[in-house]
Amino acid sequence: MNDINTWCGIPSETNPCLLKIMPGVYEVGYYSYSFSIPRYLHIEGSGENITVIKVRGSLDISDGNEIRFITFEGGPIYMKEKCSLKNVTLKVSNIARVITISSSVGKYITAILENITIFSIDDGTSMVEAGISIHNSKVILKKINISMARASMLPPVGYAIQIIDSPDYSGYSPSEVLLDDVHIKNLNTHGLNLTGLRGAVYIYNSVIDSDYWGILLANGIVNIKNSLIKGDKRSLEFFGGSEIPYYVNIALTQLIGPILKGNHGVLKCFNTYDAKYDSLVCP
Repeated sequence: MNDINTWCGIPSETNPCLLKIMPGVYEVGYYSYSFSIPRYLHIEGSGENITVIKVRGSLDISDGNEIRFITFEGGPIYMKEKCSLKNVTLKVSNIARVITISSSVGKYITAILENITIFSIDDGTSMVEAGISIHNSKVILKKINISMARASMLPPVGYAIQIIDSPDYSGYSPSEVLLDDVHIKNLNTHGLNLTGLRGAVYIYNSVIDSDYWGILLANGIVNIKNSLIKGDKRSLEFFGGSEIPYYVNIALTQLIGPILKGNHGVLKCFNTYDAKYDSLVCP
């Protein structure tokens, strides 16, 4: 990549470059340092688990990058500006945030993740926070599989996906996130943390299976349809949130686990049912 201008010219929106990587195992970066992919450079491996990149330090995915058909080991990964990951497997251990998508003031990130598999293991030597962490960004998550496990002797922490938006007065735009065909299986961790949401989340055709909390809510608008939400402790938990009401609309969905509703959450259900497929009246 150091010689990219020679074989491609200067990468740009009108002149994107493609780097194809042959089968094998490669190492990039240095411990405690970040490795940045140049803007408008697409990287294509020979297939997941065929082309494997071991990331030492962190990996920055920049504006105009599309990364596809690769397995990453290590991390974390930071997605910046307009970029995408497609047909990618991530295998990590003891990483606080596997993927972080975060906008800055005046720069609203739009990111696409499609056909992504995340395996995250925490043996207790670090505090796993999230598989995917979203901050003030527009994100499409489609055909995502997340499996997170934390040592059983430890208290449950961490979420498969979390959204943390800065307050409206800070100049940041609120997040807008679509989850379509997302499957989450968590052991000793939680499902979704939406307590920091200021915008809207749409959850369609998805399965969220956690042995603790399924979804935590406190702000914004959340629409759930044709999905299964399971939390052994609680399928849905509504925190107090702000004084402004927040809205959760659920249709054609199975809820397995108790629902704890807060004072400001407005919950509307249509054709919801419990573990025994009995009709469920939401509180």
